[in-house]
Amino acid sequence: MKKLFLSALALTLTLTLTLTGYSQNIAITDDDGYTAHPSAMLDVKSLTKGFLTPRLTTVQRTAISSPATGLLVFDTDLNSYYCYNVAGWVNLTYGNPSNIWRLKRFSY
Repeated sequence: MKKLFLSALALTLTLTLTLTGYSQNIAITDDDGYTAHPSAMLDVKSLTKGFLTPRLTTVQRTAISSPATGLLVFDTDLNSYYCYNVAGWVNLTYGNPSNIWRLKRFSY
């Protein structure tokens, strides 16, 4: 019984250490030869597709409990991207949604 337990423990430790060593960063791509950049936790590469952020209604977005700072979502009711910071949800859209990434100017 002791031998079986020690064997199972050794196998578990080996698998855990092996998987931990290979799970430092992830590449999502259709290029089999591509590896994730070492400084990135998640590296997405495509020459033909884009990145789709989570799409939520306003009610769903505002119902997220304790959102992480920097959380990015697309609000389908308002047709706008929102990012969460310490002050709350910030609408990243300026004016017309077709100009969504235009620099927003503030008066001080």
